[in-house]
Amino acid sequence: AALSQQVAAKEQNLAALQQEKVLLMQQQGGMGGGINTSELADSLAERVKEALGPMHQELRDDICSFHSSQTLQASKLLTVHVELLRRLLKVVRLPHDDADPQEILDAEADEAEDWRWDNTPESSQRTAYMQALTSNLQPLLSNRSLEWSQQVVAQGLLVKGLGQQLVARSDELIYARRFHLKDMRQHGAVIGVELKKRLSMASRRQGEAEFYIFGLSSHFPFVQVVTDMVRGGFAYWKKGEQDGQQLVHEKVLVGMDA
Repeated sequence: AALSQQVAAKEQNLAALQQEKVLLMQQQGGMGGGINTSELADSLAERVKEALGPMHQELRDDICSFHSSQTLQASKLLTVHVELLRRLLKVVRLPHDDADPQEILDAEADEAEDWRWDNTPESSQRTAYMQALTSNLQPLLSNRSLEWSQQVVAQGLLVKGLGQQLVARSDELIYARRFHLKDMRQHGAVIGVELKKRLSMASRRQGEAEFYIFGLSSHFPFVQVVTDMVRGGFAYWKKGEQDGQQLVHEKVLVGMDA
């Protein structure tokens, strides 16, 4: 409970930081040029110190680590980052059906987790995952115009108003063969799969963020999946636009049969 309260407090103060930062950027009309994010973080961290007392040093360190960097890792995004990202990209995330995410989320993982927690599969898990993925994706991979690579790093996605590049590494990426050069694969992306030891809200945020990073870079329709290969997972894809908003669907995959 104490950890959950700390995480909630961090998100509230990070939200204030992001909002003030965006306002400053809008005033300067750019992507963040000329803004000293370190000074901004120090100023807001001082307010956190006054409000939260003994917790201030840990919170200050976290705020500075997020906002003095020029990049944001998809695997380390908090709720405030994803919500801001949707607003800046003019995205409306829509549920694809009535499935409840709580059916597949690991309650223990969420209780014990913040952005520092390592949720990557163990070696033995990854071996089993890869065997299952290979079996399930074989019909798709028989298409000679596609290739499959692991640990594909996406070049940073610049989002106007965010002030930082979004970066990600896809565990498994299927892409058009003609984009085989290392720095071009994200532009040919068709399917991305993120493998997790356990499903959590952080896993869900990462899956959505990776959809934006790879999907907005790709020249093809793109689907992003995050899964623990046991409970199921989450899938993301774009289904058109409406009134200037990008419609992104999120499907809760309950069980691996889904």
